Amino acid sequence: MPEEPSPEAPDLSDIPSVADEREFFAEVGGAITDWAAIDHLLFRIFNSVLKAEMRHAAVIYYRVNTLSGRISLVSDMLATILPPPNPPNKATPNPVSVAWRGLSNDMNKALAVRNQLAHSPAGAMGETGRKPDGTFGVTDVWWGSYMSHTEKLRGKERDEKELRIHDVRKHRRAVGQFWMRLRAFQLALSALPPESHAPDPPRPIPQSQ
Repeated sequence: MPEEPSPEAPDLSDIPSVADEREFFAEVGGAITDWAAIDHLLFRIFNSVLKAEMRHAAVIYYRVNTLSGRISLVSDMLATILPPPNPPNKATPNPVSVAWRGLSNDMNKALAVRNQLAHSPAGAMGETGRKPDGTFGVTDVWWGSYMSHTEKLRGKERDEKELRIHDVRKHRRAVGQFWMRLRAFQLALSALPPESHAPDPPRPIPQSQ
């Protein structure tokens, strides 16, 4: 009897490999450590205003547990020495104040991606559908970071369903730009003359009884 043809072996060329996994998680780890460099510069700026011993400043700064909270803390400290970015009477805005407002806003927006990479699950993902040859099966596979089902229950799901490796690389490029902008801001802040700092509000004169 003629032998029956053996079933066609499944096409595994698109299945994520160990190399794909390592590449993806290497980028995720790099993104987290990129933010650690941002955190270090934020601390330096914080203490340049506080002017305390490093260990004393560290107790205060690292008491705040989140990066968003630390950015807010630095903003509060800078507000004690810099004029507001939108001065009254249509006066010319201080460029250092304007630079910090833009930089802090951009960093806060990017934290959503950083937090997902740090705290959400990640793994191999895929899509199924109709292939070009008309058969039904796996049409795409990739590694990604995604929001868990329980996290979605909060009702705050972001537009992106998951973060793929190209999303992580784009995020890392943005964080690298943050570092350079933050370093330039640190240098501009240190070059400000004392008279450019926001003056202390006048103290009320006690009235004699």
